[in-house]
Amino acid sequence: MWQADAVFYATGGEANIRKSICGLLTALGHYYVLEHETGAGRADIFLPRSRTIIETKDQGGAVWHQSHGRSESPLDQLSRYVRAIMRHEQNPKRYLAGHVKWTGMATDGQVWHHWSFENRPFALPQVERLSFKPLNGPELANWLSSVLAA
Repeated sequence: MWQADAVFYATGGEANIRKSICGLLTALGHYYVLEHETGAGRADIFLPRSRTIIETKDQGGAVWHQSHGRSESPLDQLSRYVRAIMRHEQNPKRYLAGHVKWTGMATDGQVWHHWSFENRPFALPQVERLSFKPLNGPELANWLSSVLAA
């Protein structure tokens, strides 16, 4: 699957990595919103049907616990976005219904970090997988498909 390889080998900064991820999401059949306003900032990629936010970073910038000169780490940023969506969406019952967890990911296209959040206000992130480095594009596509299907 060439779209997965495009993500795996993406270079040229955060915008190019984001574009490659969007191409892969489209190829996998997922609906997404770019630069979704959460009420606490703009999430890079929001997949409302799977309750997922993907935060993209420049190569080497997805170290989940470091701020890299920013005021917060990628994990802090994802947590803020997920909590804001649960609080501020126009139709909160749409997102708060059921017990489906929320998913947050931070990536530079080569390294992926994955957390889940209970479907309740102020939920703390639970580590699902840190520093996943797929060996190739198809492995990335398979992993991402399984995470988004859950």
